[in-house]
Amino acid sequence: MAIIKETNVSRWICDTADVASLPTGVPAGSTAIDRQTGKKYITYDGTNWTLLDNRSRLVDSGGTEVTETTGHSVNVNALAGTAIIGKVGIDQTTPGTTDRVTANVDKVGGTAQTGRDIAADLAKLQPPTSITNLPARTTNAATAVQVVVASTPCRVVHVVAKPANTGVVYLGDIDVSAVLYIEYLNAGDSVDIPIDDANKLYFDVSVSGEGIQAGYLS
Repeated sequence: MAIIKETNVSRWICDTADVASLPTGVPAGSTAIDRQTGKKYITYDGTNWTLLDNRSRLVDSGGTEVTETTGHSVNVNALAGTAIIGKVGIDQTTPGTTDRVTANVDKVGGTAQTGRDIAADLAKLQPPTSITNLPARTTNAATAVQVVVASTPCRVVHVVAKPANTGVVYLGDIDVSAVLYIEYLNAGDSVDIPIDDANKLYFDVSVSGEGIQAGYLS
């Protein structure tokens, strides 16, 4: 069968034996189809014909398709921002091979993100496993003091206003006062404060000599 051009379109129909003889000097973008195999071809320059196989192709930085068993390196450029690039790995489809495509990531601008420790994140979701009591503490009115002086890593601080108090206990940071606080407790009241170190929590009282009893969970 001869090569046949469909009327008024830049599309050709041929047999397998005629693929090598597809015409030149045709409009760029012209297509051809092998009627025996169904394979499609396209010319981007009007001279050379390329097989269209409808596959997504991965090519290296030199434009070579990644098909060899030796593998390739792929350079990835991310735009400015906070994009997170995960691991890129593509196994060869040939049975028995373990070749992979390795991605070398180049972050352009922004802040590069590193991977998270999933095990550590999951551990934080588990309930605390220990309870530690802290010494009772008192202070004078308008004098902020720490719940515990030494650095004490924890997950939660539990604070109880002493039952014998006649005034109010105020909780907050180093600037805690009767007008600046995150929580206040009347006598016998208690509260849990999630925090990573108990010594970051301060308290103040409205009546000198009164105070708290506390403990922490870790």
